[in-house]
Amino acid sequence: MKVDRSRFKQTRYKASEECEDLIEFLRSCSESQLLENLKSVTSSNVGKCQLIHWIDVLDRFDTIYEKQCDLNGNSTASSWLETGELEDLTVACLNFTALLIEHCSSRTLEAYNSLDRLAALLVSARWEIILAILALLFVFSKRSVALKSMENGESLLQQLFNLVENWGGQEHGLKLADCCRDLSQENRLQSAQARVLSLAVLVYSDVSQVMLESVLYGGLIEEMVDVLKLEDPRLTEIKYAILGTLTAIVCCDQGPRFQDVIEATGAAKNDGFLPVMVRKCIDQLTDPNMPPFPHQLATALFSFLYHLGKYEKGGEALVSCLLMESLLKVVNHYSDSHEFITFVTRAVVIIDLITNLDMNAFQTHNGLDILEKRMRHEVPSGGTATCQPEQPVDDVGRQYHHRRFALVKSLQNFFEKVEKDPSFVNSVHPLVENPKDHRYKHLPKFKVTMGNLTKSAPSRDGHLCTRSTYEMDVLYRSITITWNGSEREEHWEMFDKACGMGDYASVYRIHKKGDEDAGQCIKQLTKEKNEDLMQFIERTNSEAATQFACSAQELADYHNILPLYGISEVFQFGNKDRVFLLLPFIQGGNFLDLLFKGHRVITPQNLSEILAQSLSGLAIIHQKGIAHRDLHLQNFMLTKSLYENDFAVLIADFGKAVASWSKNKDEDLQTFQFNDILQLLACMVSLWISEPPESIIGLSFKNFIPSGSDYKLFFEKVMSPLC
Repeated sequence: MKVDRSRFKQTRYKASEECEDLIEFLRSCSESQLLENLKSVTSSNVGKCQLIHWIDVLDRFDTIYEKQCDLNGNSTASSWLETGELEDLTVACLNFTALLIEHCSSRTLEAYNSLDRLAALLVSARWEIILAILALLFVFSKRSVALKSMENGESLLQQLFNLVENWGGQEHGLKLADCCRDLSQENRLQSAQARVLSLAVLVYSDVSQVMLESVLYGGLIEEMVDVLKLEDPRLTEIKYAILGTLTAIVCCDQGPRFQDVIEATGAAKNDGFLPVMVRKCIDQLTDPNMPPFPHQLATALFSFLYHLGKYEKGGEALVSCLLMESLLKVVNHYSDSHEFITFVTRAVVIIDLITNLDMNAFQTHNGLDILEKRMRHEVPSGGTATCQPEQPVDDVGRQYHHRRFALVKSLQNFFEKVEKDPSFVNSVHPLVENPKDHRYKHLPKFKVTMGNLTKSAPSRDGHLCTRSTYEMDVLYRSITITWNGSEREEHWEMFDKACGMGDYASVYRIHKKGDEDAGQCIKQLTKEKNEDLMQFIERTNSEAATQFACSAQELADYHNILPLYGISEVFQFGNKDRVFLLLPFIQGGNFLDLLFKGHRVITPQNLSEILAQSLSGLAIIHQKGIAHRDLHLQNFMLTKSLYENDFAVLIADFGKAVASWSKNKDEDLQTFQFNDILQLLACMVSLWISEPPESIIGLSFKNFIPSGSDYKLFFEKVMSPLC
C-alpha cells in the first residue's frame, strides 16, 4: 500500500453516485479494461470529490508503476500485458492521477507515497512516461505541496534540476524557439517540453534562489514567449507547459521576473501579444464558424490571466490592455458544454479582479446586465446553490454540475462586492437567494404537498365556515408543509373557499386537524400568463423578502406589520406554478370593513390610535429602505375589533413593494416613500368622513391614486368642505 491512510481524516461527505461507480469499476476491473477506460475518463467524470475516496485506486496504480520499474530494470515483462501495453497503462494511470489531484476538493497530498516510483520511472527511455510524470509533479507542486518536504522529494527535485541544467541551449546559442521550429530531429520537442515542465515544478517547489538563478537565466522568459508566437499546431502541448511555467513565475516571484513576464507578453498593451492571443482564443471559443481553439491551451491561458490579475501590477496591466469587452463576450455566450462553463467562471473571476481597480470599462460595456442575465440562465428556478461541494443541489432538488455550481458562486461573490459600491447600490438586486445575503439569510422556506378535495360538516360555532357555507358541507384540501433544513412536517387543512381576494393572489384559511381555533392563512400566488418562471420567482421572493424584513418574527410582537412565517418553494398544482406565503389569521378585518360592515362611528380617539399605529408601521418599512406603494384601505388589518382596548393595526400585502435593492423601481425611492405617506393620510381622511377615497375622486378602487395629481384632487375635495 503506497498511500498512507493514517494521514486521512474521516469525512462525512460522500462521493457522487457516478464517482462511486467509477471508483468501484477501476478498483476491480481487469488490466485490459483499466487501460481502455482510463483513456476515456475526463474531469466531468471525476467531478469534485476527496482524495480519500480514491485510496484503493491509487494503491492499484502503484502496483502498475512497480511493474514498470521492474521492466525498466530489464526484468521479464508481465505475462498479462505486452511491454508496450504496460507502458501505455502506466501513462494512463499517471495522467488520471494528475486529473484526480487537479479536481479533488480536499487534498491530503503528503499521504501519497509513490514518489520513489516516479523518481525511478524518470529514467525511462519512453518520453510519454517522462512527460506524464512531469505533468503529475506539476499538478502536485502548484497545489501548494512542498515536494522537497515529502519523502524522496529532495532527490526527485535534484533529478528535475539536472534535467533543466543539462539542456545546454544557452551555451550553444540555441534558443527554445529554434528547437521548436526545427522538428526534424527525433524527440527534440519532447525534451524541450520536459525542460519547461521541470522548470515550472522547481519554481513552484520553492527551491533555493541559487539553484533557480542558474536555470531561470536572463532572456529565458522572452524565449518562452517566442515559442507561444509560433503557429505550428504540433506545439500545443509545449505552449501549455510554457503558460504553466509563466503562471508559476507570476505566482512565486513578484520581483523583477514578474515585470519581465508583463513586458515580454505585452500584457499591458492593447495590441500586445497576450491581449491579441486572448481575443483570438475567445473569438474561436464563442464563434462556431471559426476553427476551435485548443481546449488545453485555452485553459492554461485563462489560468494565467487569473493569476496575473490577482496581483496589483498584473491587474493594472489587464486594465490597460482593454480586455473587458472580450471577457464579457465569454459570459454572454451560452453553450451546453460543461467544459465551456469553466471558461465562463474564469472570465467572471477575472472581471471581478479587474473591477477592483477600474469599473469604467465594465459599465461602458453593460457588464452588470450581462452578468445578471447569466445568473438568470444558470439558476432558472431562483433557488439557492448552497450544498456540499461534492453534490451541489438547488432548492427544487436538482443537481448542479460541479462546474456550474462554481460559476454560480463566482457570480454571487461578484454581486456581493458590487452591492457595496455606491455606483451600483441602486441597480444591483439579488437574483438568487444567496445564503450570505442578509435579506434572505433568515427567510424560512418550506415544501408543499397538496391533497384532494374532501367534504366535512361545518362547525356550528361558525369558526370554520362563512354564512354562505353554513348548513352545508365544507370543502377543504389537506396540506403537508415540510420545513427546509429539518424533517419537521406540519399537517393542515385548507378550505377551498377563499377568504380574501386581490389582484395577484387569493387568501385561504387553514387549521390543524382537530384544533379548529389554531388557524393561520395561506396566501396563494399564481404565475401569470404573461410572465415566465424567473419573473414569477422574482416577484414572489421580492414580496416575501420585503415583508419579512419589516415584520416581527413572532405573532405576539406585531410592530404594526403583518408577520410572514415562511415562503414555499415553487410547486405545480392544477397545471399552474404556485407559491404559498404562510401568514397568521387576523380576525378583526380591515379598514374597508369599518366603512361597509355597519360598525359604529369612528371616534377621534379611535382615529388617533389608528393613525399612530399606522405611522409606526410605515416608519419601520421606510427605515428598512422599502416603499410599500399599495396602502389602500384593505391593506390595513386589525387584530381585534376597533372597540377593544388592545387592538393592533397591521400593514399587509407587500406585493407591489420596492426596496433600495429592487431593480424594477422606475422612480427614486424617496418619491415612492413620500407617496406612501400621502396614501396613508388619504385612508385616514376616508375613515374620518366615512367615505372611501375612490368615490371621492371618481376613480375605480384598483386605480386609486396612481399619480401626484390625484392626491391633489383628493385633498382639495376633502378639505374644502372642512375649511
